[in-house]
Amino acid sequence: MHRWPSFIAGLLVVAVIAGADDKSKSPPAAKPEDSPTVKRTRMKLEIPVTVDFKDERLKDVLEEFKRQTEISFHLDAGVSANQAFTYAAKDKPLKEVLDEMFKGRGLGYVIGRKLKEGDRYEGWVIINQSDERGDPIVKGAATSKPEPKTPPTKSPTPPAKPKTTPSTPADAERLAASKLKNAKILLEDGKTEDAQEFLEQILTRWPDTKAAAEAKALLEKIKK
Repeated sequence: MHRWPSFIAGLLVVAVIAGADDKSKSPPAAKPEDSPTVKRTRMKLEIPVTVDFKDERLKDVLEEFKRQTEISFHLDAGVSANQAFTYAAKDKPLKEVLDEMFKGRGLGYVIGRKLKEGDRYEGWVIINQSDERGDPIVKGAATSKPEPKTPPTKSPTPPAKPKTTPSTPADAERLAASKLKNAKILLEDGKTEDAQEFLEQILTRWPDTKAAAEAKALLEKIKK
């Protein structure tokens, strides 16, 4: 007669342990919903591009993509802007072009999200060292960036190639303004040397634009 309470108590202990085990197996966090800005970038990644790069620096490659799709790009820490690419495509969606170019180079990309105040790259395409293609590989971790399995191949830095003059003044104004915007972001991040390079490019390539006057003033301020 005295064995029943002990038996019941044992069942209760098993039930409590099983319940605790079930709680520990929580479902993975849901993927955050795309904001309108992120949705627009996804659509732009479907835009067909036509390119023919021969030992072009990554920074110049991304500038050409931006010209054709109006997507802004940002290089994550550790990604060299000077690594060279040789690649050609005709009327191919940009996301497919990026996949083919980055395959075997240890590079990937994610669409930036604004998860907290101060996240300035929402809607930008962030180039990083990973196998990611638009979204992080790890589900439920929208901002996580896993360590690359293999380090990216470093290509020798080719000499800078002279740029052709934009076909119209409007093109010049738009490209110069884009360079100026990037230079200001770099200055805010404390990357003075990189910002100075952008500003000098504006004065060299588009000296007659509105952005050139502001670029000159910023250069003078930097060199003081």
